[in-house]
Amino acid sequence: MQYSKEVEQRYYDKLRQMSGEERMKLGFAMCDFAMSLAKVSIQYQFPNITEQEQKAKTKEMYGTLIENQELINKMFLLDLWQKIQKA
Repeated sequence: MQYSKEVEQRYYDKLRQMSGEERMKLGFAMCDFAMSLAKVSIQYQFPNITEQEQKAKTKEMYGTLIENQELINKMFLLDLWQKIQKA
């Protein structure tokens, strides 16, 4: 998909206005959305698939991204929890 340079510039300007934490949350949300989309796609292609088979197919599509994201999410939530406890 082709975007105009103006739209692209506005997008990057908006990202620069965000804090690092906001950009990280946006990245997690986008990754979660992509994973959800992949799961729905697999369910559509294989309506009788088991949960274990679905996980295996998702891992085929995304490899170690799944494992890394789960670890990153846990680290992020732990960090967020620690910040809340200090507040």
